[in-house]
Amino acid sequence: MKNNLKNKVKDKVKGKIHILPNLVTACNLVMGVNAIMLSLAALAANDLSPKRLTKAAMCVFLGMIFDVFDGFVARLTKTSSRFGMELDSLADLVTFGVAPAVLMYVFVLQGIPDPVKKLAIPCCMVYACCAALRLARFNAQIEDEGKTFSGIPTPEAAGVIISYLLLISHGYLDPDANYVLSLAHNFLTPFAMVGLGLLMVATVRFPAPAKQIVWQRHPFVYLVLIVFLLVALLYRPGLVLPFIFVGYLVYGLLQAARRALFPPKQKENEPDSREE
Repeated sequence: MKNNLKNKVKDKVKGKIHILPNLVTACNLVMGVNAIMLSLAALAANDLSPKRLTKAAMCVFLGMIFDVFDGFVARLTKTSSRFGMELDSLADLVTFGVAPAVLMYVFVLQGIPDPVKKLAIPCCMVYACCAALRLARFNAQIEDEGKTFSGIPTPEAAGVIISYLLLISHGYLDPDANYVLSLAHNFLTPFAMVGLGLLMVATVRFPAPAKQIVWQRHPFVYLVLIVFLLVALLYRPGLVLPFIFVGYLVYGLLQAARRALFPPKQKENEPDSREE
């Protein structure tokens, strides 16, 4: 007993950490910093073309992959720690909070008309601050997030942002094609950033795919669908990624609307929690 206590004290004094999961988290952070640098380099070179900024968007997507795998590695190796959780939140703030805000400021908000352009920096600030609040709330476990998320996760919000850029860079969406798309691109984008930020700190429940699908047994057809999706992702990333991220957002909002309009009925054998 005394030896175990001494070993724990020595570990705290020496500051030992688990290398593998934290290294994966560090890769997530590197991708976020690289996305910011690529965005600023494009702004300095006065080349704000979608194809150039796609590299920054893909860095954010690679950060998502590292963000998923650091959790898997920590669970599989049983090396979860408080240090790892805090490092993960800091990396997520950079990659999914600051990097998308800078990317959108450079890509979209720099080219909008002057009256709306004044809202560019405040809108990006709101998005980044909401991402920080979302991560702080998750770490503090203010609300239960065992099976569902309270508000959209920060990677999902970042995914919606890069989806817009990918749709344009791959030619699936052209803001200059007609007056309606140009108007939406110029005037609605700042408010869309604010909307995503507010959804991150909202109490709307969103599904947690990794908790509900990955760690449970499912029919064989699920594996076939996932393989098909991965193959499609390799050949049409500019179309498949927006389908995944926007589809998740729409599905979560529809589920929340269904629960609000048709709340689940209370079972007869359950006591009423309301005050008499």
